[in-house]
Amino acid sequence: MKAPFAHILCVEDNESLAHLMRRVLAPAGVEITHALSGEQALDLVRQRRYDLVTLNIRLPGISGFEVCHRLKHDPDLCAIPVLFCSGETNQEFIDQAYQLGAVDYLTKPYGIDDFRERVLAQLHQL
Repeated sequence: MKAPFAHILCVEDNESLAHLMRRVLAPAGVEITHALSGEQALDLVRQRRYDLVTLNIRLPGISGFEVCHRLKHDPDLCAIPVLFCSGETNQEFIDQAYQLGAVDYLTKPYGIDDFRERVLAQLHQL
C-alpha cells in the first residue's frame, strides 16, 4: 500500500462527519487521525507531526479557538496550518479564527468537493 502524502488531525465531535472527511480524502493519499475534543487534539498533536489541523469551534471541553491559540503559541507546533470547519456563520467568529492564525474557514454545511479542494490546496502549499 502506498504511504500517505499527508497526515491531518481532524478535531470534530461529530464522528460521522469525521468519517466522511476520511472517506473523501483517503483517495487523495491523505491520512486522517480523529480527535473528539480539544484536549485530545492537543495530546495527539504533541505525539505526531501533522501537516494540517481541521478544527471545529464548538467542542467538548476547550473550544477550537483555544486549541488554535495554544497551537499558534507553541514554538514546536505554530507552523501547522489550521483550517476551521464550523457551523458558526457570524462574521465575528470568522474574524477571530483568522486573527488566531487560521489559514482558512469553511462554514457548515459545506460541499464535499469544496472541503476536499480547500484541504488539498493547503497541503500542496507545504
